[in-house]
Amino acid sequence: MKSLLLFCSLLLSLSVLQAQQMPEIPDEIELTTTQDFAKIQPLVEEVANWLIQSPLDKDSDQRKKANAFLWKWISGTPEFTVDISDAVTKLYNRNVQLLNIFLAGYARNYTQNPAAYTDQAAYRAGIYAMMDVYKRGIAIKKNKEMEKLIHLPAAEQEAYIQKKFP
Repeated sequence: MKSLLLFCSLLLSLSVLQAQQMPEIPDEIELTTTQDFAKIQPLVEEVANWLIQSPLDKDSDQRKKANAFLWKWISGTPEFTVDISDAVTKLYNRNVQLLNIFLAGYARNYTQNPAAYTDQAAYRAGIYAMMDVYKRGIAIKKNKEMEKLIHLPAAEQEAYIQKKFP
């Protein structure tokens, strides 16, 4: 029984270590055609997951590379355009790194199911990603608007998101 418990602990440790590794981003990525953007969607999702899951105060060079890659993909993809509304700006306010988390959540939502993509669903995913990272409190400055949102009951959070991001 102890051996099984030890084995399960080791397996869990390895999966946590794996989850903290940034995906390999090629130095030169050709993004000119719709097919180029579609072809790297799995990498976009992996990078988005890594950005959301990894602590904001760690691996700053890797975060910069991951953010640059994500921005390049989002700004060039012909599939959608992200509008950074005032409501999003108020949520990240003094935490500019949360803007990248919002974009990671937005992009991940698209890559997980492009056929079902809606702007509202992507906004919702981006906001929930921001909320999750904000709640961890790592390298985050308090923000009145975000504090208000994260302390609302789940149903009221949904109503807030639907009202602010129709």
